[in-house]
Amino acid sequence: MTMAATVDVSDSLDEARTRLIKTARALNGAWAASLCSMLGLVVASLALLLVAVTVRPVYVVIWSVLLAAAGYNATRFWPRRTPRSGRYLSKAERAALRGVLDPDGRMAWPDVVRLVPRPELELGEGELVLGMPLLACLDAHELRELLTVAAVQASVEDEREVRWALRVAHGDVGRQLVGRRPRLSWATLRITETLRSRAAALEADLGNWAGACERAAVAALRSSSRSGAAAQEARDQVADAWQLLQQEWLAPAFARGRREVAPFTGLRRFVEGADAAGWLGSPRPGGPTCDVLADLVARHEDTVARDLGPRHARLQAITWEEYPVEVELPRWRALVTEVLDAARRTTGDPAVTLDTVLVLLESGRSHELAEATAVERGLTPAHTTAYVEWHENFTSRLLTAAVAVAAVDSLHFKPEWSWPEGTRLVAEDGWELPLESVVAEVLGLVREGAGPAKAYGELREALVRLDIDVHEPLWLDHDLVERPERPIGSFAARQGLAPRMAIVTDRSLHVFQDTQGARLNRILGPVTQRDASFELRKRMLKVWQGDTGDQVLTVAAEDVRRARIGPATGGLWWRLTLSCADGTVVLRGRGDGLEEEAEVREWLGDRVERPWLAAAPAVRSVRNIVGLVGVTLGTLALLWGVLLTALSPSGMPDPLPAVLAIGGFVALLLAVLPDAVVDLVQRLRRARVSSVA
Repeated sequence: MTMAATVDVSDSLDEARTRLIKTARALNGAWAASLCSMLGLVVASLALLLVAVTVRPVYVVIWSVLLAAAGYNATRFWPRRTPRSGRYLSKAERAALRGVLDPDGRMAWPDVVRLVPRPELELGEGELVLGMPLLACLDAHELRELLTVAAVQASVEDEREVRWALRVAHGDVGRQLVGRRPRLSWATLRITETLRSRAAALEADLGNWAGACERAAVAALRSSSRSGAAAQEARDQVADAWQLLQQEWLAPAFARGRREVAPFTGLRRFVEGADAAGWLGSPRPGGPTCDVLADLVARHEDTVARDLGPRHARLQAITWEEYPVEVELPRWRALVTEVLDAARRTTGDPAVTLDTVLVLLESGRSHELAEATAVERGLTPAHTTAYVEWHENFTSRLLTAAVAVAAVDSLHFKPEWSWPEGTRLVAEDGWELPLESVVAEVLGLVREGAGPAKAYGELREALVRLDIDVHEPLWLDHDLVERPERPIGSFAARQGLAPRMAIVTDRSLHVFQDTQGARLNRILGPVTQRDASFELRKRMLKVWQGDTGDQVLTVAAEDVRRARIGPATGGLWWRLTLSCADGTVVLRGRGDGLEEEAEVREWLGDRVERPWLAAAPAVRSVRNIVGLVGVTLGTLALLWGVLLTALSPSGMPDPLPAVLAIGGFVALLLAVLPDAVVDLVQRLRRARVSSVA
């Protein structure tokens, strides 16, 4: 039996390796074809330039620009090494980690070790990627077994074609020339279609190869009378626990502007608590028992945790002991407030008591209230999973929140944190209110046919015995995240060539399609006067109602890394550039941009760069005149140079077309020179500030 199993595993490994190498070669061939096509354009442009030098010198400028553009375009198809998130270990830390995980030196240790906030352990492309959840929860023996499997998986990179195919697949081949578009253009999609399909096939074959390596490792360990699947089971348990921790506790904290200072240590304590409570199928050894591993977790936990979200560094840090007061209790109060507000629209009852909530549930209005609160959260039947989950758990979630708020407001209970349950309500004598059991028993009576009146009547009696007054007004507040956005202003703009209507609020920039915007044939005509207040009210109503039918995009203030607004060359148009984590948004509009700049500054504060808008009006006027004259004369001179070269009228001096073309080119350079100087100064200033920080 052992021999048969070994043969099956070997066959699986050989088959997976062969398929992976074949896919890698296909990807390399598709990449070579795309690169050669782009280099063909460069060679053609160079040939045209050489012909222009010898035959028509006036075309030298034109073909030089074309050659530079073709060469720059070809760089898009060369794979680049993108910087990856995570914390890189120092040389001493790498040596200490190797002494624990590979004390005998049986594997080629990589020069780069990167800690990431995901439960993974991968070895490839010259680096070891080690997830902090695994580092915090697994012991040295389990990590050593996972590293052995990862080393077998990385052995396929000894093949040169696989190594280069991985670089092509992860090298962002066919990327945009500038990072202003969130999606690739149609031409780029057509050219890189084969590349993308081959890269997806490579990723699938890599997954098959990894699975075959794991099966081979388990079979080898089982043949030596050891528990081969122990490390894999432990990794899966930690991954499931981390997903639960993020969903139940970390995500709600982020939504309220809070972050835990020790999320990975909290994960270890959660796993230990779940093991002690008997929630796990197999016992756990209790986290890292090695001082080196524990020291790495303590030293880099906060740094790695900052990669959990783009706003993580700007959130308020809290401990797990502060979580009930800072996150859980405000969430309960916000949910009860939402429900009572939704019910008040139809009943008009201003009471805010626990009894009011119980009466609503007794009368069978839970589905109606669930639908109303789902709409406020942006959940629709199109969001199948989240929508169904919200409706199914709404009654228990609301009843838990209402009873918890009433218990805390009675001053007989206070929220505390414990592992692995999370938030619990504890009396002064240490007795814990079994909140989940109480809610489950009440809903169980309703489902068994006892009737809502009897079930909620028994709940009232139980709460009275606990000195919780169901008729006492509750202290409620709205969650800051759920408060409606406050409008600041609106303006018409263009995104590319499409007309847009932008609404600025205190938290976001909402960009809508503008069906009444000027068409392309009237883009330089006079701006039609429109009722700005009417447009603002109409669009803000859609924002408050969650209507995103004609909304193009939404940019949150916390997602904006850098903002820049100012007049374009010539001063006839303004330009707003928002640099975000997932791309760059560019809006343009007619005018000087002063009103738009005031609204954007009220939204983003001092993060807005305002080149030329902060300058003196006289200086700004000179810059606009220089730009407008330079662009106008330069464009006309270039056009006349090309036209005279093509027509060659009799009696025309031979050097005239070349003089016009060169003069037009110089005029265009002078038009953009002031902006280039200002941009250079600001770049140097930012570099100086970042170096000092």
